[in-house]
Amino acid sequence: MSLRTEPPVPPAAPTPVERRWELFLRHRQMLTDYIRCLLRDRPEAEDLFQETGLVVMRHPTGPESEARFAAWCRGIARNLAHERWRAQRREVGGDDLWERIDQAYQEADSECETWAGRRAALAQCLEALPRLDRELLRKRYAGRSTADELGKALGATAEAMRMKIMRLRKALARCIERRLAAPGEA
Repeated sequence: MSLRTEPPVPPAAPTPVERRWELFLRHRQMLTDYIRCLLRDRPEAEDLFQETGLVVMRHPTGPESEARFAAWCRGIARNLAHERWRAQRREVGGDDLWERIDQAYQEADSECETWAGRRAALAQCLEALPRLDRELLRKRYAGRSTADELGKALGATAEAMRMKIMRLRKALARCIERRLAAPGEA
C-alpha cells in the first residue's frame, strides 16, 4: 500500500484587507507615538489610535507602499484629532506645531525601522538625565502640566521652565543623534 502525498498548497496571497491590517499593525508604535505627540494624553491617544484603526479598516482601499500608508494613517489620525478638539471646543492652536510633527514623521517614513532605534535611544538618554530633569519632562509631557503650573510648583517663572525644558529637549536630541550614529558608545 503506497501513500500518495499531495504537493503542498502554496499559501494564498493576502487579501487587501489583510494587507492593510498587516501594514497598520506594523506601524502601530509609530502611529501611537504620533498621536501622543498631537494630544499629549495617553488614554485619549489610545482611544484615537483605535478610532483611527477603525477608519483605516473600513476604508475600501489604501495606499500600497509602506511610506504612503504610514502618511495616510497619520492624516486620518490628525483629522480625527482636529475633530475631537473642535467637539471639545479646545483651541487647536498648535497647527504650526502639528505641521512640524508631520514633517518630522514624513522625513522618517523611509526609515521605518529607525523608529524602534529612536525610541530605544530616547529611553537610554532619558535614563541618563538627572532624576529631577526626568521628572520635570514627565510632568510636562505625560502629566500635561503647563510651564506656568510647573513654575509655580518649583518656585520659578513660566519662562524659566520653558527655557529649562527647551534645553533638556535639545540635550535629548543630541544624545539620541549620538546614540544612533554610534550605537553603544553615547
